Amino acid sequence: MEDKILYAVTAKKPKSFGRWDTYTLVLTDTRIIVAELTADMLKKAAAEANKKGKAEGKGFFQRWGSQLKATSDYSERYLDMEPEKILKETKDNFAIANPDISSISFERRRTSAGPGDLVTGASITIESKKKGYSFEIDQYAETAAGQFQKVFGERVSIG
Repeated sequence: MEDKILYAVTAKKPKSFGRWDTYTLVLTDTRIIVAELTADMLKKAAAEANKKGKAEGKGFFQRWGSQLKATSDYSERYLDMEPEKILKETKDNFAIANPDISSISFERRRTSAGPGDLVTGASITIESKKKGYSFEIDQYAETAAGQFQKVFGERVSIG
């Protein structure tokens, strides 16, 4: 029986000198699939959006906006893909099975914005039986934490 895709969020893995690798964390009812997002994939998405915009007669700025949206929303394409196809998309994609995950912690990143704090994203740490994984997300932090909590219950902590 195929597992069901529930949620996808773009995540970054920090590297040196302000650089990062980009991934999509695809949450299913049985595992987390970590899908690498390559520069070539983003270039292709932007080129397709530009081509479509030209065919629709859109101007430069409208096409540019479409290109930005296509790359920033790239992870949403995984919601309609089969999990096995996602795993085979690049050689570095992998999955972490639900029973192998011991804990997932979300640490909200806050920015002072006057009288209250503004949550601007989160750090996600996934501890499995074999290895730990750390990622940063910029958007949907509250939504992501809630979605992970639905699947992993008490193994998710939100700070």
